[in-house]
Amino acid sequence: MSTKYFALLTQLGADKLANAAALGTKLAITQMAVGDGGGVLPTPDTTQTKLVNERRRATINTLNVDPKNAHQIIAEQVIPESEGGWWIREIGLFDQDGVLIAVGNCPETYKPQLQEGSGRTQTIRMVLIVSHTDAVTLKIDPSVVLATREYTDTAVKKAIDDHEKSRRHPDATLKEKGLVILSSALDSQSESQAATSKAVKAVHDLVIAASNNANTRLEKEKNGADISDKNAFINNLGLAAMTTMGKHIVTFTQAGVHTWDVPDELRSGALNAHITVYGGGGGGGFYHHGGGGGGGGGLAESSLSLRGINSITITVGSGGRGATSHKMINSGSTSLFGNYLSATGGHGASAWLGGRSGIGISGQVNCGTGAGHNATRHDNSNSQYGGGNGGGMNGGAGSGSGTPEASGYDGELIGSGGGGGNENGIGGNGSAGAVIIRW
Repeated sequence: MSTKYFALLTQLGADKLANAAALGTKLAITQMAVGDGGGVLPTPDTTQTKLVNERRRATINTLNVDPKNAHQIIAEQVIPESEGGWWIREIGLFDQDGVLIAVGNCPETYKPQLQEGSGRTQTIRMVLIVSHTDAVTLKIDPSVVLATREYTDTAVKKAIDDHEKSRRHPDATLKEKGLVILSSALDSQSESQAATSKAVKAVHDLVIAASNNANTRLEKEKNGADISDKNAFINNLGLAAMTTMGKHIVTFTQAGVHTWDVPDELRSGALNAHITVYGGGGGGGFYHHGGGGGGGGGLAESSLSLRGINSITITVGSGGRGATSHKMINSGSTSLFGNYLSATGGHGASAWLGGRSGIGISGQVNCGTGAGHNATRHDNSNSQYGGGNGGGMNGGAGSGSGTPEASGYDGELIGSGGGGGNENGIGGNGSAGAVIIRW
C-alpha cells in the first residue's frame, strides 16, 4: 500500500539546506502555513513554491531536533480557537525569506471558528528528516507565539529540575539578593543581618519617647514664652538684624556730592537697603505772555544687597534756576546712588511751554513725578491768565494773572519744578532732588 500522507523538502528547500551545510551557515525556518488544498487532498511536489490554497500563515511555535532521532526536525504551530472556518489538508514550512522549504499533506480536518458554536485550539506538527540538522536554526520568538501544553510542561519541569540540582542559596549582600540572618539587636552595625519585628518596635518606642521629651522642652502652645533668654535665642538664629528692620532712614536733600558709610547690618548682608532717588526739579519759564512751569524730577526705586560694600558715593541733583529770558531753559540735575540707580532732573520750561518730567534709570521701579504745566495764556490779548504751575510732588505755583512781571513761585517739595512767571516775570526755581535710604 503506497504512502498517502507524507512531507518532503522542496527543490528550493533542499538547495538552501545543502548550501547552508556546505558554507557552515544556518537555514532559518520561521513560519508554518496551512491550506485546504483547494477542496481536495493534494500530493506534495518538490517543485512547489507555495501551497495549493493557503488559508493561514504564522510564526512557528516550536522547532526542535527530535530527542529520539538526531536527523529529525519537529516543527509545531498552535492555531488558536478564535481562528478557523476552513479545512486543513496541506502544510508548508517557510524560511525568513518567505521561500517554501518543505511541504506536506495530512488527513483532512476541519478547524471550526468559535462563533460557529464550537471552538478548539489546533496543534499542527511536521516532522522533517534531514542529514544536517545543525544547518537549521532552531530558534523562535516566544513573544509572538502560543505555547503547547507539552512545551510548557517540559519547560517548567526542566526549570524545576535545574533548580533542584543546584540547591545553591547564597547569602544576601548590599547588591545581591539572598538569605539573611535575623537579629533583634538595637546597636548592631551589621550589613548582612535583617531586623526582627521586635527590634523595629523597640526603635519605634525610642522615637516616640524622644518626640514626647521634645514636646515638653519647647511647647508650641506657649509661642516661645518658655524661652528664658529671648535675645540670645534670636541672635543664635541669626535674626538679630531683622528686629530693627524698617527702623532706619537716612535722607540726603542738599544738592551736591556726599559719601555714605554703609552700616554693618547692610554690609554683612543681613538686610537689604531700600533706595529711592529723586532728580532735581526744572526751572520755571519766562515769556512776555506768561511762562510755563518746570518739570518734576525723575524717580527710581530699588531694594539692594550691599553685602561687602563699605561706602557709596551719593549725588543729589540741584533744581533748575528760574528763567530770566524767553530763550533760557534751566533743567534740574541728575541724582545718583553710586552706580546702582539714578533719576534725571525735570526739564526746564521753554518760554510758555511746560517742561517734561525727568525719568528713573536702572531702578526696579522707574518713573517721573510729573511734567510742568503750560502757561494758562500765551496769545496777545489782554492779561487774564498767569504762568503755569511746576510739575512734581508740589511744584511751584505760576504767577497770578493781571500782574505783569510777577515771578513764579519756587518748587516746595523735593524734585518739584518752579512755577512760570507772568508777562516777563522771572520763573520760579526748581527744588533739589533727594536720595532716601531705608533698612
